[in-house]
Amino acid sequence: EKNGSLDFKPKNLDFVILTHAHVDHCGQIPVLFSDGDSMPVYMTEDTMKIAEHLLDNTAKIVKDNPHPIFNYQDLERAKKEFRAVDESVWEKINLPGIPGELRMMFIRNEHIPGAASVCIEVAPENEQSFRLFFSGDYNILNAFSSKTTQIPCEILDKPISFFLMESTYGKTSKKHVEKGKFAVDVENAIGKGKSILATAFAYGRMQNILLVLKQMQESGTLSKKIPIYLDGGLGICLTMLFPSLKTVDVKDFFPDNLTFVTDRKILLSEKSENEQKIIVATSGMGNYGPAHDYIPAFIEKENWLIYITGFAAEGSNARKIVEAEKLEEVFVSGIVRIKKAEVCSTSEFSSHARKEELIDFVKGFKKIEFLAWNHGSSQSKEIMAKQSYMLENVKNVGIIDGKTMYRVNKDGYVKE
Repeated sequence: EKNGSLDFKPKNLDFVILTHAHVDHCGQIPVLFSDGDSMPVYMTEDTMKIAEHLLDNTAKIVKDNPHPIFNYQDLERAKKEFRAVDESVWEKINLPGIPGELRMMFIRNEHIPGAASVCIEVAPENEQSFRLFFSGDYNILNAFSSKTTQIPCEILDKPISFFLMESTYGKTSKKHVEKGKFAVDVENAIGKGKSILATAFAYGRMQNILLVLKQMQESGTLSKKIPIYLDGGLGICLTMLFPSLKTVDVKDFFPDNLTFVTDRKILLSEKSENEQKIIVATSGMGNYGPAHDYIPAFIEKENWLIYITGFAAEGSNARKIVEAEKLEEVFVSGIVRIKKAEVCSTSEFSSHARKEELIDFVKGFKKIEFLAWNHGSSQSKEIMAKQSYMLENVKNVGIIDGKTMYRVNKDGYVKE
């Protein structure tokens, strides 16, 4: 219901900053251009490569809605305004008619390849300069990088007036991460003669699953004779693009016996039923793409394991089959089915830091005038706000709730 509705006027925007290419961050960018408005959109080079593909796919989905939030013309106008910026260097932003100077620095962030945190320095004419910092979605490391997130000392050691921090996993501790669960569950299912459907988000999750399957083959816990099928046009496209990204260090993550699916009907046919196999398919929540077809086809088969590898929103196919009891009726993809397949899920592939890591990240900064928690459930934001009240380097704490406006200045903020 919220998609497409903006509580501000795009024509009032001077520029846009995109921290990474997940659709919950970039999916409405074309909406900003639907009235012919124009503004630069800054991002890293890798984010630009991915965002263009993701938005092309989003345009295909939204065009079939009764009231599409944008069209292909809006998307093309947006793409022309995409600007790739280098990491770890100050980039000056020219704003005609506004006195003073503005500059920003993109800082590599290991949430996913191409992701960044951003520091903005505002220097009004004849006034004291101040800085804003946006974490973006944050993680200290990822499976495809040999690096960890490192914020430069010149950012850490100077006061931050307004610090916007994500809180997605504010309810989850590091000790609750189920590391290795996916590999163990896959090994057990294969040992029982079951086939596996793993639902995966096209960017990051699908590639991560392939890497784990390759590592299992190399360790001998998964036979190279078991065929692995990759299905989903966007997922396959991004998987092929992945090794070319500058921020991807692990280039060879393709398991043996991997096939890109060109005809889904073959895998859904009775003829294919006797072949034990692993299918990795988009979308992660099972509402779109090939997973939308596979879930109702396999949920009634006892010799299948359906594996949900990421967040499943309420009402999604993935959430429905995870919460349903064995032999319970479940309504998926517009069809009523009886749940007979085994269904598993894991949060181990999440690319977000947990609550201790979020606090450690904030503690690394010398002085924060105002810390605002964002991008999480109300409960997650409240938990993180309470945790950060006692931090010695933080003066004030607040929550972004969609109701309160903050006017930012050198003293941190003025609440409105």
